[in-house]
Amino acid sequence: AGTSKQNALKNGIPDDKYVSFCGDVTTDTVLLEKIGAGFDIVAANIVADVLIAMKQVFAELTAPGGYLILSGIITERREEVLEAVTKLGFELLESRECEMWNAAALRKL
Repeated sequence: AGTSKQNALKNGIPDDKYVSFCGDVTTDTVLLEKIGAGFDIVAANIVADVLIAMKQVFAELTAPGGYLILSGIITERREEVLEAVTKLGFELLESRECEMWNAAALRKL
Protein backbone atom coordinates (compact mmCIF):
# COMPACT_ATOMS: atom_id res chain seq x y z
CA ALA A 1 0.00 0.00 0.00
CA GLY A 2 2.87 2.36 0.74
CA THR A 3 4.46 1.93 -2.67
CA SER A 4 1.16 2.45 -4.46
CA LYS A 5 0.58 5.68 -2.54
CA GLN A 6 4.08 6.90 -3.49
CA ASN A 7 3.39 6.07 -7.13
CA ALA A 8 0.08 7.94 -7.00
CA LEU A 9 1.83 11.04 -5.65
CA LYS A 10 4.50 10.80 -8.37
CA ASN A 11 1.67 10.76 -10.92
CA GLY A 12 0.00 13.87 -9.57
CA ILE A 13 -2.77 12.20 -7.55
CA PRO A 14 -3.07 14.16 -4.31
CA ASP A 15 -3.04 12.41 -0.95
CA ASP A 16 -6.68 13.33 -0.25
CA LYS A 17 -7.84 11.66 -3.51
CA TYR A 18 -6.10 8.30 -3.08
CA VAL A 19 -6.59 5.47 -0.62
CA SER A 20 -5.17 1.96 -0.80
CA PHE A 21 -5.84 -1.17 1.23
CA CYS A 22 -4.07 -4.50 1.68
CA GLY A 23 -5.87 -7.80 2.09
CA ASP A 24 -7.98 -10.39 0.34
CA VAL A 25 -11.27 -8.80 -0.70
CA THR A 26 -12.56 -12.15 -1.94
CA THR A 27 -12.71 -13.52 1.62
CA ASP A 28 -12.44 -10.56 4.01
CA THR A 29 -15.92 -9.02 4.24
CA VAL A 30 -14.79 -6.48 6.86
CA LEU A 31 -12.16 -5.19 4.45
CA LEU A 32 -14.68 -5.06 1.61
CA GLU A 33 -17.09 -3.06 3.78
CA LYS A 34 -14.26 -0.70 4.77
CA ILE A 35 -13.44 -0.09 1.11
CA GLY A 36 -17.04 0.72 0.26
CA ALA A 37 -18.72 0.63 -3.15
CA GLY A 38 -19.97 2.78 -5.99
CA PHE A 39 -16.60 3.78 -7.46
CA ASP A 40 -16.43 5.48 -10.85
CA ILE A 41 -13.17 3.69 -11.70
CA VAL A 42 -11.85 0.35 -10.45
CA ALA A 43 -8.50 -0.95 -11.70
CA ALA A 44 -6.67 -4.24 -11.18
CA ASN A 45 -3.35 -5.40 -12.60
CA ILE A 46 -2.89 -9.03 -11.59
CA VAL A 47 -2.99 -12.52 -13.12
CA ALA A 48 -6.08 -14.05 -14.71
CA ASP A 49 -6.92 -16.47 -11.89
CA VAL A 50 -7.14 -13.61 -9.39
CA LEU A 51 -9.11 -11.36 -11.76
CA ILE A 52 -11.64 -14.15 -12.29
CA ALA A 53 -11.86 -14.82 -8.55
CA MET A 54 -12.51 -11.09 -8.01
CA LYS A 55 -15.29 -10.75 -10.63
CA GLN A 56 -18.06 -10.40 -8.03
CA VAL A 57 -15.98 -7.91 -6.06
CA PHE A 58 -15.55 -5.82 -9.22
CA ALA A 59 -19.32 -5.87 -9.75
CA GLU A 60 -19.91 -4.71 -6.16
CA LEU A 61 -17.23 -2.00 -6.19
CA THR A 62 -18.02 -0.42 -9.56
CA ALA A 63 -20.86 2.10 -9.81
CA PRO A 64 -23.41 1.75 -12.62
CA GLY A 65 -21.85 3.49 -15.60
CA GLY A 66 -18.43 3.20 -13.93
CA TYR A 67 -15.30 1.83 -15.53
CA LEU A 68 -13.33 -1.34 -14.81
CA ILE A 69 -9.76 -1.49 -16.07
CA LEU A 70 -8.10 -4.89 -16.02
CA SER A 71 -4.53 -5.73 -16.95
CA GLY A 72 -1.91 -8.39 -16.37
CA ILE A 73 -3.81 -10.88 -18.54
CA ILE A 74 -1.82 -13.23 -20.74
CA THR A 75 -3.23 -13.66 -24.23
CA GLU A 76 -4.23 -17.30 -23.65
CA ARG A 77 -6.52 -16.26 -20.76
CA ARG A 78 -7.93 -13.01 -22.22
CA GLU A 79 -11.28 -14.39 -23.38
CA GLU A 80 -11.80 -16.31 -20.13
CA VAL A 81 -11.30 -13.16 -18.03
CA LEU A 82 -13.50 -11.01 -20.26
CA GLU A 83 -16.28 -13.60 -20.29
CA ALA A 84 -16.21 -13.79 -16.48
CA VAL A 85 -16.77 -10.05 -16.03
CA THR A 86 -19.12 -9.45 -18.95
CA LYS A 87 -21.47 -12.08 -17.51
CA LEU A 88 -21.79 -9.79 -14.47
CA GLY A 89 -22.96 -6.76 -16.42
CA PHE A 90 -19.83 -5.18 -17.85
CA GLU A 91 -19.43 -4.30 -21.52
CA LEU A 92 -16.06 -4.34 -23.21
CA LEU A 93 -15.04 -0.90 -24.49
CA GLU A 94 -11.49 -1.59 -25.56
CA SER A 95 -8.82 -4.25 -25.31
CA ARG A 96 -5.12 -4.02 -26.10
CA GLU A 97 -2.28 -6.51 -26.33
CA CYS A 98 1.45 -5.92 -26.06
CA GLU A 99 3.92 -8.80 -26.17
CA MET A 100 1.37 -11.40 -24.91
CA TRP A 101 0.06 -9.14 -22.12
CA ASN A 102 -3.47 -7.78 -22.33
CA ALA A 103 -5.44 -4.96 -20.80
CA ALA A 104 -9.14 -4.18 -21.11
CA ALA A 105 -11.42 -1.26 -20.36
CA LEU A 106 -15.02 -2.12 -19.51
CA ARG A 107 -18.10 -0.19 -18.42
CA LYS A 108 -20.68 -1.42 -15.94
CA LEU A 109 -24.15 -1.35 -17.41
